[in-house]
Amino acid sequence: MLHRFKLLHLETDLLVTVHKNQFNFTYLNDSEWERINTMIDLLHPVLEATEYLSSISYPTISDVCLTIGGLIRHFDQFIDRSQLEEEEEYLVADSIRYKLNEYWSLLDEKITIAAILD
Repeated sequence: MLHRFKLLHLETDLLVTVHKNQFNFTYLNDSEWERINTMIDLLHPVLEATEYLSSISYPTISDVCLTIGGLIRHFDQFIDRSQLEEEEEYLVADSIRYKLNEYWSLLDEKITIAAILD
């Protein structure tokens, strides 16, 4: 959804320019647009992973493991690049990474059980 909003950036700029008195206080400034771009970069791999796993008729544990592992790595790299731990983007990335690590530990346990039973 943020990506679609970003595509309207030029149109909204034009609209605000034409109707400056009406939109001046509610329109996003440059730093807010930059934050939206950062959130798009942060969340885009989640969209790709969702589309990938949804497109597979019978996803296997290995598909899910590779996808979750890739997402964890993406969020780790994003957090390493973040300068301030108080930024909302950092907090979002850290929260998602925490939840993915929980899923990873559940998968790790299930894979171990499956390997023993196999």
